[in-house]
Amino acid sequence: MALLITFFVFVVSLLQAPLQTAGWLWDSGNALGMLGFAGLTYLFLEDGAGRGARRHQWISYATTGAIFAHIILLWAFDATVWYYLMLSAPNYMLAGIAAFFGVICIILLALPTLRRKWHPSRKQFQTWHYCLSLAVLTGALWHITASGFYFSQTESFLLIGLSILIIVANLRKRLRLRREMLPKSMGQFKSNSLSGIALCAGFFVTVFVLLKGLA
Repeated sequence: MALLITFFVFVVSLLQAPLQTAGWLWDSGNALGMLGFAGLTYLFLEDGAGRGARRHQWISYATTGAIFAHIILLWAFDATVWYYLMLSAPNYMLAGIAAFFGVICIILLALPTLRRKWHPSRKQFQTWHYCLSLAVLTGALWHITASGFYFSQTESFLLIGLSILIIVANLRKRLRLRREMLPKSMGQFKSNSLSGIALCAGFFVTVFVLLKGLA
């Protein structure tokens, strides 16, 4: 599912103008940003409890790394980006910044020490984790679709549709009774698939940048 979501995000960005480019720097930075959005979308859908906790944790770190690289790459080499860090910046940029800090808060509050301090009960932690995750996903979606950099109105609607499907699927999962424990071997397979996810994610970013840059 992680690879399918990532594939969908990148393919949608290429539907209307696959060869339209903003230059190597912006294409690379925004490819990392789209990878981060795909990671956020998948994490919202994935069950981070039980055997999937470690996998969820590592994917969340990788997603945060992609988002951070997206910011630093553009920030360090393009002075115009500083304008987007001010309060006078467009709303969609402020939404992206808020989403990034939201991700940091989610990760910090999910660490065992802080989790026990701020959330006395597991149910309280799950509620806050869900609400913050929903806010982050909404902010990231607003940041991508409202900017209009790579997504036309039609492509934006497709991304919004994907996000709605993910939210509905998550709600259905939360309302279902607790599922049976997965066999140990299956849990091990999912853990080992992290390397495959990383390789494919890198492939998607590379193809996107080369397609734009060589156009």
